[in-house]
Amino acid sequence: MNKIIMTLSLSLFISSCAHNHGWWGNHDNCNHSSCSGHHSCDDNCQHDEAMYDMHCAYSMSEGNYGMKGNKNYHWNHNGKNYYFSSEENKKEFVKDKNKNIEKANKNWEKR
Repeated sequence: MNKIIMTLSLSLFISSCAHNHGWWGNHDNCNHSSCSGHHSCDDNCQHDEAMYDMHCAYSMSEGNYGMKGNKNYHWNHNGKNYYFSSEENKKEFVKDKNKNIEKANKNWEKR
């Protein structure tokens, strides 16, 4: 019985989220690719900046320019979204965030 109740509750939750937000949680009236869907969009809609064109921030800090980030592994810091190719890369990057951000910024400018 508990499994049935949990399944029905989960189904209602998922369908209500999908109905209101779309696949990635974006609001229907928001066209920003970096939108996380956790806000209300209007004419003055502001979004956090997606760093390094959504390439993996850790890989960028190591000089690997080709590794794309994944929306499932992101970190927001000071109004900027950093994307990563894996949870491990995210953890490594955040361990020494200031140094890694500085390295990634320099490498991004060199590309």
